[in-house]
Amino acid sequence: QQIPYTGIAYITIQSTQTLDIFLLECAGFCRAAGATRVLASGHADLNRYPVFTRVLRMQAEVPTVPDNAYLFPVTEQTLGNWLEIYNDGMKNVPNALILSRQMAEEIVEKGTAYFVHTNVALLGIGIAENDTVQAIVSCVKGAGEQIMTALMGAVCGDQAYVEVAENNLPAVRLYQRMGFVQTQILKEWYIVGK
Repeated sequence: QQIPYTGIAYITIQSTQTLDIFLLECAGFCRAAGATRVLASGHADLNRYPVFTRVLRMQAEVPTVPDNAYLFPVTEQTLGNWLEIYNDGMKNVPNALILSRQMAEEIVEKGTAYFVHTNVALLGIGIAENDTVQAIVSCVKGAGEQIMTALMGAVCGDQAYVEVAENNLPAVRLYQRMGFVQTQILKEWYIVGK
């Protein structure tokens, strides 16, 4: 699913006793499907491969939501537009998940997908569920902080979390400016095939 958009294949290994054979087979399949890069995570012995990125969990206090940015839940009627903005915005983001229509429909059913507007313009979109802002895509250059603050207003509690690839430097810098601090490394992705 990710390969047509990004050219990158992600393999999460649950368990194997023959890592090298398994990786060779998986990487071959992914290359045959069009992947130009194959990344793997989940197995302790992957640490002998070069690290592509680490997925960081960051935490900050939920700020007061500004009165000039508004959240509008995505509906069945607006899903197509939201999905197009999401996938276009995420195609070059390390470790970002490209969504199928079915996956997006499930997010909409949960009520966690949003458009973020001012009174006159669409700033961006995002996903906020429980205590985590799961995705943010800006449609206006420089609007990231405004979008993120609005989405943080949709989380439960007074602390908000994000997960971000450490090599997504613009996002990491934005979150740090907003007071987010790293609390955990959730996953490491290793380059196992090019």
